[in-house]
Amino acid sequence: MTWTLTDPTAQVLVLHAALEMQGSVHALDGASPGQYVDFSGKGAISRPGMLDAGHQAALRERHGLYAALEAERAAQENVVRMMEGQAAAMWLLTLDDGSALCAAVLNDCWLSPSSSSWLTGCRWRMFAMFRRVHETGIPLLAALHVGVQW
Repeated sequence: MTWTLTDPTAQVLVLHAALEMQGSVHALDGASPGQYVDFSGKGAISRPGMLDAGHQAALRERHGLYAALEAERAAQENVVRMMEGQAAAMWLLTLDDGSALCAAVLNDCWLSPSSSSWLTGCRWRMFAMFRRVHETGIPLLAALHVGVQW
């Protein structure tokens, strides 16, 4: 396999390596907005009508959290649809490592058509930029690279 820096995956992996060498990739618990983070945890992914029951079940011990994060996903989807058209779709991803939880909203183009049906419950790793803390206290991340850890 050959990679070139015109490939977005290669670009983000080079960025990650360079930032890591400089000590600029932070743990989630010590990060602030604008900083890069690595976070791994059990993932749940959904959008309305697709895997949302399982996602709600994964977050059931945090009353009201799924609804609040789903509203965030819907708001981001509305903005993307204004720019890209009504076919644009966004997914809510949450990662939970047992002591911390974070969320990100992913564009549908990041996922292969069948992947979302088997990725819930898997361990994910996300390289992201810390966007802000949601009103629920959950960190919202802008995902740069997401992968499943086997």
